[in-house]
Amino acid sequence: MDVPGPSHQYAASTGLHTGKEEVEEVHPERRVLQHVRLCRLRSPCGCCEAAPEPEGPQERPRARPDWEAFAGSPELQANYTAEVRGRLHLLAEEGEPTTYERFLSASEEATRKWVPTKGRHRASPRSKHPEVVRARTRVEEARRSFEREGTTESQEELNGAKQQLFSTYDRIKGEELMEKVKKVETVHGERRYKESWKVINEMSGHKRSRRTAGRLQPRGEGDLLVHPLPGSPRHPPNSGRS
Repeated sequence: MDVPGPSHQYAASTGLHTGKEEVEEVHPERRVLQHVRLCRLRSPCGCCEAAPEPEGPQERPRARPDWEAFAGSPELQANYTAEVRGRLHLLAEEGEPTTYERFLSASEEATRKWVPTKGRHRASPRSKHPEVVRARTRVEEARRSFEREGTTESQEELNGAKQQLFSTYDRIKGEELMEKVKKVETVHGERRYKESWKVINEMSGHKRSRRTAGRLQPRGEGDLLVHPLPGSPRHPPNSGRS
C-alpha cells in the first residue's frame, strides 16, 4: 500500500481529488519542470533558453599591489608621496579640513596610480622552455632520420640528441633551483619568513596540510567529561589516593 505524499495530503485537505490533473493544480511547478525536460531532450522552443548575459562591463577582481617592486623603486615612492601631498594641499587651499578619511582616499588614488600590480600568471612548465623545445625538436628530427635511413650514423645522431635533451632539461632545472635558493636567501635576510617558507615548500614539493573542520578539544575538557558528580569522591576508593 502506497503512503500518500504531501501533494495527496494537500489535495485531500482542500477537497481536490488525487488524480494527475488535480495534483498538477496543487504543484504547478511539476508541469514547468516536465516542459523544460522535454525541451532539452527534443528541440528547444525558445522559452527555456538560458538567461541572457548582463549588458555592460563586468566587474573584475581587483589586482593586488606589488609592494616589493614599489619598495625597490625610489622614483615610484617619490611620485606616490608627491601625489598624496598634492591632494592634501589642494584640500587645504579649498578650506576643507584634512580628515583621516580624506587621507585614506588620497592614499588609495596614489596607490592605483603609482604602485604596480602583480600579474596573475603561472610559471611555464620546464618542458616548454625554449632550449628544451629546441632539443626536443632535434630529437624528433633525428628519430625520423633514423626511421628513414636506418644507418649507424643516424642511430648515433639520435642517441646524441637524446643525451642533449636530458642534459638541457637537467641544466634548466638546476638554474631554476639556484634562482629559488637566491630568493630564499634574499627574503630571509629581509625577515620575510612566510614568503621564505613558501619558496622552500615549492622546492621540496611539500603541500600545506589541510586544517580539520570543526573545533579542537581544548586541554582540560576531557577531565570535565569524566569528573565525578558533586558529593562523590574525586578518586575511586581503590585508587590509593585521598
